[in-house]
Amino acid sequence: MNTKIAIIDDHTLMRNGLQGIINAFNEYEVVMQCQNGKDFIEQLETLSSVPDIALLDINMPEMDGFETAAWIRTHKPEIKILVLSMLNSEDVIIRMLRLGASGYILKDSKPEVLRASLNNIRDQGFHSNELLNPRLLFSLQQTNGKNTHAPGLSNRESEFLQLAASDLTYREIAEKMNTSPKTVDNYREALFEKLEVKSRVGLVLAGIRAGWIKV
Repeated sequence: MNTKIAIIDDHTLMRNGLQGIINAFNEYEVVMQCQNGKDFIEQLETLSSVPDIALLDINMPEMDGFETAAWIRTHKPEIKILVLSMLNSEDVIIRMLRLGASGYILKDSKPEVLRASLNNIRDQGFHSNELLNPRLLFSLQQTNGKNTHAPGLSNRESEFLQLAASDLTYREIAEKMNTSPKTVDNYREALFEKLEVKSRVGLVLAGIRAGWIKV
């Protein structure tokens, strides 16, 4: 049985192009084209079964990607979300991950990247890219999201990890922790090394997958 895909994007040409690409992949079929989240919800009512993966844009009129992801998480959590956006911002990526996205790729990605992303979400439940190396992804999957604290991290590092998942700047995190920006930089670099990631998004992704950060 083919994996069912919903495309949620306000650009008709983009939707049609993606449908042609995805339908050419083995074992995938686009069953919905929606111009925004509201259209997606309305069309769902007419389907006998829900799609397996929603390919979701962020900037859309009436009901954007953030609102749509939140609705899916609450009402249809069985639908996996792959974000496909032009936005390459740490804050945006972190926000979508906290809303339950299972992967995030850019619109200028090549078809083979899209296909690999869909395969990973279908087979593993999550797409890892440069944000998370395979060894760490494997170790996090073994926890099954049941850890309540971060083993191997100090209390202050765990506190920093929680704040890194917010929209605070590093300077604001330092103020919140009542410490210096330099000390916060040290926490960040220590966590980069311990979790084997290279960005703030990687930290948050690792924390979410391990169950250390509540979403």
